[in-house]
Amino acid sequence: MKWLHYISLFFLSLCTVQWVYAENHFRLPEKIYSVQNQQWISFDDLIQQLKTADMVLIGEQHTQKSHHLAEEQLLSQSVEIRQQGSVLLEMLDEEQQSAVNDVQKWLQQGGKTGIRRLPEKINWQHSWAWEDYGTMVYDLLHQQPSLLSATPNRQKIAKATHFQPQGKNAGAEKVRHLLLAMMNQHTSHGDTQVLVNQQQFKDDYMAKKLLHAPKPAWLIAGAAHTAKTIGVPLYLQDAGYSGKILVLILTTDDGSMLEADLADFVWYLPEH
Repeated sequence: MKWLHYISLFFLSLCTVQWVYAENHFRLPEKIYSVQNQQWISFDDLIQQLKTADMVLIGEQHTQKSHHLAEEQLLSQSVEIRQQGSVLLEMLDEEQQSAVNDVQKWLQQGGKTGIRRLPEKINWQHSWAWEDYGTMVYDLLHQQPSLLSATPNRQKIAKATHFQPQGKNAGAEKVRHLLLAMMNQHTSHGDTQVLVNQQQFKDDYMAKKLLHAPKPAWLIAGAAHTAKTIGVPLYLQDAGYSGKILVLILTTDDGSMLEADLADFVWYLPEH
């Protein structure tokens, strides 16, 4: 399955690629597909539709620069509708939340800091390349919507070796089968059953964070977490959430279609 190959890239090792913000000159193509309407739409159309949702889940490939640029563009063009809402990042875990809260409050009260000083102030985990996420985090900290962690701490994840979702959607055997296939394809070490358990533990945690977050709530995470077929949307269904949820997948696919049930929108971006 093409989409299974794509979202499995989430599990590949993250690499740090040097990025100079001033060198960001290339234009993002507006190659955006609406699955429900089965038609290509403009960026402005996408923004208008995302603004109608209570939750927006954006799935990325972590090492693609074009994905981060697209996210920055989406967040900057939607900020007015999200004033009372929140943005949740997979790249932040619960132990960083207090520092993030303090820095965001300080900046909104007139505090000043450069982008290079921020990592130490918010205890940024350097397994996530700051060169990739720094601009987005800097901008979000200066905005009114709450910036929230979307991930449990490492200790909790390490202990979640036997986690099993109880809901009929997230706990379905076909979901675990797909996750296992993905793990087996791209993981050469570790117990893949355990990795699936930990993956589903994270999805369950993200869903609960979204449910309690100020709305509209936007989540940015790996595509495997946001996919409607295997990720967070299943847990939201099991929780009985009745608000409007929209899923956008960012892909560097070659242009052929991903399976329709993966997302509500697919944005095809250059590999960069």
